[in-house]
Amino acid sequence: MDSLEVALISGCVIALAILLWRRPGRSPLAQILPRGAVQPLHRVRRGRVYVRGLARTQASTLRGPFTDEPVLAYRVLVERRDGQHHWTVMLDHSEAVDFELVGEGVTAEVTATGALLILGREIRPSRKPGDPFPPAVRDLLVRLCQYAPADHDASRFRWSEFHVGDGDELHIIAEASVVPARDGRQTLGGGAYRGTPAALALRGTPSQPLVIFDQDRESLLGLLALPQGGRMIPRR
Repeated sequence: MDSLEVALISGCVIALAILLWRRPGRSPLAQILPRGAVQPLHRVRRGRVYVRGLARTQASTLRGPFTDEPVLAYRVLVERRDGQHHWTVMLDHSEAVDFELVGEGVTAEVTATGALLILGREIRPSRKPGDPFPPAVRDLLVRLCQYAPADHDASRFRWSEFHVGDGDELHIIAEASVVPARDGRQTLGGGAYRGTPAALALRGTPSQPLVIFDQDRESLLGLLALPQGGRMIPRR
């Protein structure tokens, strides 16, 4: 085998390694994202499940820090430019309230506190050159990072909000169980469950968080494979 053949084979091996490394399935989140089809919500009773439905307000909402919109969950990301193309994460903060997931005639109660939010719909508040830091951005940096930014440094920062609103379609991975309905309603569909009004509950566990995402699996993995896809992965 001459040196040219060795060089060609080595080049092919390197190219294949790069392609495999860049595959969406290599994402750190691929291991917790579901591989099978969405499970019909009306058939779910117990165990780790992958379901889909519409988010509905249960009792309370939050305000999106940057958009000031009523939301059920949000993630805000503040980054500082270090160099021409490198961005350092200064703040990655999420909050969520409990809500309902509605689908196929069933209403599930979602305990969303501490959920892992992997959201693709990003909102960047509009800004013009020379604009100072919005008060909400400054407040979060001071309160959560003990960092007081100077107004003349605003051009070196970018900030985004990802959120879940009432009526949004969501995909959820959670531990499912049947619990007594809090208001006496039958929310499982198909008649009473053992004669007692019952509801489907979706929660996280100490070892596996409840995961909320707003794309189907393939679309989400495709976004994660893009050069900026790493920004979608929350820092925990």
